[in-house]
Amino acid sequence: MDEASKIKKEASDLDKLIDKTEKEYNDLRDDLKGKEQEVRKLLDKGHSEQQTADQLLARADAAKALAGEAAEKGKKIIGPGVDRGLMSDGFRTHFLPQTPGYSTVTPGYRSLCDSLL
Repeated sequence: MDEASKIKKEASDLDKLIDKTEKEYNDLRDDLKGKEQEVRKLLDKGHSEQQTADQLLARADAAKALAGEAAEKGKKIIGPGVDRGLMSDGFRTHFLPQTPGYSTVTPGYRSLCDSLL
């Protein structure tokens, strides 16, 4: 083979390699476009869900604050001298015996109800 033929063959081989590499690059780029769109959709969904979570947290915080205010008002209404034990005893002696069926429940169930107070 002469020098010119050798150079032509090398150029042809390089040309084929460039075409193959370009095709692989384009295939990879096309594949990445689909993945990029998928990632964008996931990010949008995550952003939307974060907004929902933030709204729910704000509502929970507001409900907690409202419950705290109600508890404070309840303490003021009941008075500082009344503790949970007195409340439970008063409830147990005044309200439970008047509850229909309370006297007919088993002692174990009655003691369970009493322990919850």
